[in-house]
Amino acid sequence: MTESQMKSAVQSFRTMDFQALKAKMEFMLDTHASDHITPTHTNLDADRPKSFYMKRKMVDEQQGTKMGKINWTQMGEVKNIVQVPGVVAATKEDEATILQLALRQSTDYKVVSADDSVGQKCLLITGIPTGYAGFSYPTKRESGLGASGASTALPMEVYYNVICIRAGGNTKLLSTYPASQSYIDSLGPGFIG
Repeated sequence: MTESQMKSAVQSFRTMDFQALKAKMEFMLDTHASDHITPTHTNLDADRPKSFYMKRKMVDEQQGTKMGKINWTQMGEVKNIVQVPGVVAATKEDEATILQLALRQSTDYKVVSADDSVGQKCLLITGIPTGYAGFSYPTKRESGLGASGASTALPMEVYYNVICIRAGGNTKLLSTYPASQSYIDSLGPGFIG
């Protein structure tokens, strides 16, 4: 695949309207294993960590106790609940928004060519848009368990968004997922857009 073919495939998604992107995302998530928005599994694949998105939001957190009303007439110690920055689960709508923002707002990106068993694909690397967070399970090696152990380490926050596009006559969106620096480094130089 040439550089111009790869960039042309990316451009076709950059100019697509949001509803069309949302429809593609929903179809993809309905027909693929839901590794992107399901944070409850462990990583058993040393080559590419499984990953998921979350939305940044203010969340309630208990920070000790304070004096307050227990009921209408009694005072006593009650939970001290404060709002702190946190993350909550992402939805299909959020993931479509992440994709749309990454395609429309990113000015510096990398396109990497790769071979797929059913045709050529390109990986568009962007940042994860503001308001969202990406998490990835470390590989077995990164978690310190060695090549033979299954990684059950907690996921870590990552800062790259990978958009996988099949290019050519049947250009289509295949996948999107957050990825770590080590994964991006393994992809090679690619082309900078």
